[in-house]
Amino acid sequence: MMRANEVHNAAVLVMDVETGEVLAYMGNQPDADADHAGMVDVVRAQRSTGSLLKPFLYADMLQSGERMPDQLVADLPTSYEGFAPRNYDERFDGAVPASQALSRSLNVPAVRALREHGVERTRRMFLAMGLVGLDRGADHYGLSLIVGGGESSLWELTGAYASLARIAIGYSGKCRLGGRCCSSAGGPARRTYVARTACTQCGFGLPYHPSHARGEPARDRIRLAAIRRERTDRVEDRHQLRPSRCVGDRVHRPVRRRRLDRQRQW
Repeated sequence: MMRANEVHNAAVLVMDVETGEVLAYMGNQPDADADHAGMVDVVRAQRSTGSLLKPFLYADMLQSGERMPDQLVADLPTSYEGFAPRNYDERFDGAVPASQALSRSLNVPAVRALREHGVERTRRMFLAMGLVGLDRGADHYGLSLIVGGGESSLWELTGAYASLARIAIGYSGKCRLGGRCCSSAGGPARRTYVARTACTQCGFGLPYHPSHARGEPARDRIRLAAIRRERTDRVEDRHQLRPSRCVGDRVHRPVRRRRLDRQRQW
């Protein structure tokens, strides 16, 4: 199925949430040849972050009191000096709860939230979490930072999501190989504060379900977010073709993230 969709590269990183120990590391497909950049370690490669930074922005705004899960946020046609973010379904819902805006990965509310929170302030938070690829100034990224305008690695993002999953003080995006804590840059691990009142405890982490629109409770409360979408011309997907991602946050199970990439992305 992967080859039929011209997917020639894949990476898997599995880590223990509580300790940060890496349980499985596959940097690329074993049968990926030189014509398809089989020598590239996709786990360490800097790639567009897509929508993966949205939970951290919402969590930080929750911590600072700027957002509450049931607070209504605007999902309206918006333009900032020529930058007009759009949602994946090309629709606008008017006013939506912040928790739903996150679980549905709506781009417009996220961009508006970033503008309110501050691009440089948010970027520095990401750096403190260990996302060292975001090393350029706010003027370079602008409001596209939250919808894929920046880059990070699978290694860094897995550590960041593990910190969020622990719902406490965790090391900033650092995974532990062979008992040694290290970052993608090879430096020592630093501990950082990652939303003690993490979004999963306050309703931000619950999955969106069609019944939400009718005011009915969702039956499935497993906190699992999976995003599958075709290629578009939006900023979020500029460097991604048919990405497949899965992020789990069960504390007593490893965080699993998988990214499938077409060769032309390299």
